[in-house]
Amino acid sequence: MDNIIFEKIWQDDSFIELKISASSEFASAYQNCYIQDKKLEEIADNDTRSHRCCFFVKSELGLIEQLGMALKKLIIEPDGCEVSLH
Repeated sequence: MDNIIFEKIWQDDSFIELKISASSEFASAYQNCYIQDKKLEEIADNDTRSHRCCFFVKSELGLIEQLGMALKKLIIEPDGCEVSLH
């Protein structure tokens, strides 16, 4: 099943370390990255929910929209919190 998972690994005053895992019928990948909490909030508030990265998954548009809006949860929830497409 296609899925995208954002896991909060660590956070300090303004930076968050995320592990982003993505899978489709063709590929599976993960990447650890650091992002400012303000930038994560900007992505969540952007109507296109876009950033410079792309990974194509087969899903309903409503689920993708919910995933984008749920990104803000990663800013306030404790380490280990996950936001996923499914």
